[in-house]
Amino acid sequence: SLTDMQSGAGAFRELASGRYDLVEVALALEDIPPDLSGLVVTTPTERWPPESRRRLAAYLENGGNLLAMVDPYVLVRESGEAEPRWTRTDPGLLEILAGWGVTITNELVLDERSFVAEQDGVRRRLYQAPVVRGRDLDRSHPVTRGLDDIILFNPAALRQSRTTEDYTVLLRSSGRSWTSTEPRYVGPWVEAPPANAAFGSRDLAVLVPSGGPAAEGAIIVLGTTALTAAPMLGGIDRLTNRILVENLLDTIAGYPGFAELRSKGVAQPRLDVTTPGARLTARILSVSIPAALFAAAAGIVMLARRRRRAGIRKAYGGPS
Repeated sequence: SLTDMQSGAGAFRELASGRYDLVEVALALEDIPPDLSGLVVTTPTERWPPESRRRLAAYLENGGNLLAMVDPYVLVRESGEAEPRWTRTDPGLLEILAGWGVTITNELVLDERSFVAEQDGVRRRLYQAPVVRGRDLDRSHPVTRGLDDIILFNPAALRQSRTTEDYTVLLRSSGRSWTSTEPRYVGPWVEAPPANAAFGSRDLAVLVPSGGPAAEGAIIVLGTTALTAAPMLGGIDRLTNRILVENLLDTIAGYPGFAELRSKGVAQPRLDVTTPGARLTARILSVSIPAALFAAAAGIVMLARRRRRAGIRKAYGGPS
């Protein structure tokens, strides 16, 4: 809900309304307005009817711009069930996105490089809130070029569904991230990676083109809707999240240049994280190179002294 400031997208509407008018579109009942600059789709809580899928597919075929923030799971309560349960997000929407090259997997990403929360003086690392920084942001695209420290919450891993060169990874997790396919086991109580964790970087935000050469738009996919909620957009430590959301909106509205201007100078200069092998190599070189230079200098000095002595003997005579 665009009016719900607590658990809905009220904070997203408040942030976006500074530059854009947001209107709700019921895809099941009406066509997409022709004067719409871009479409934002979040996780549907119910199955999409065929008309919704047809209208979205036609919109993308005509080069429409789409920002899809879709959670891999939704919590639903079926009639007669005492407790709600996690189910996979509507497959109709997932199939449409996969057709354009992006698969939202059923894998939730947790990361050792994550947000650290503090409550009552106790600090706790929230592995389900990866922090994206440094080389894990695309430094060539205006959306993410000048950003750092993006915080995502319960994001799904994205994957390329078909071979294409037009698959741009805007955000990825660190090399110390792992995944879980059990949403009920993902929460602030996770204290460490599991023993069998398969560490590796995962795609978290992806951009692919829509339409064709005659009418090309942009499709941006994130595997989380948390960026529309107040906790992810409020506070001084969420500044880069707010800038990211504004950049995403500028891109699907057709104004990527504003994104570059807004985020200029926001990124923090950082030392790159190195591997143990690279650190060992640096240590060896830091010792061996000065020693080699000293030995070379000593050899040059000794050679020069010998030549000088030889010159003196030749000029003035003396024992050989």
